[in-house]
Amino acid sequence: MSSYLPAWAELPAWAQGCLSLLFFALAFALLWFGIVFLLSLFGWYWVARCYPDLQVPGATELRYRSGLLGAQYHGCLRFDVSPHGLRVAMLPIFRFGHRPFFVPWSDVTVEHRRRFLTEYWAFHFAARPRPPLLVSPALGQQLLAAGRAEPPQAAPEG
Repeated sequence: MSSYLPAWAELPAWAQGCLSLLFFALAFALLWFGIVFLLSLFGWYWVARCYPDLQVPGATELRYRSGLLGAQYHGCLRFDVSPHGLRVAMLPIFRFGHRPFFVPWSDVTVEHRRRFLTEYWAFHFAARPRPPLLVSPALGQQLLAAGRAEPPQAAPEG
């Protein structure tokens, strides 16, 4: 009499458990990388295509910061700021689809915005002005101070 059970069903229980764990780990990894990559398509991916990565020695590092670049990134951004420009990178665990990029200060315009009850600073990049990089006023001041750039003027509410 032939059996219609799959070959893995005849394995010992411990081996079936290992296969289940392996399948779960593989499915989780694929889902993780897929979601992280999809988030990058809301803005980061397109900015990084316009601005290649450049590491400037002696840059001021600001780690574990938050910002919005098409998608909200809480505490996973790293900014390397120098008088030459602004380098933005992601924590390695979220980096798939989020290549670091470097924008020279000559390509950056900054505006101070207020909307409803929040205020933020919008960093626009010349080669890809939309979406802007939005950060808190405190972080915006830190970035400009470290880069020795001029602070923005307040934009009209709206």
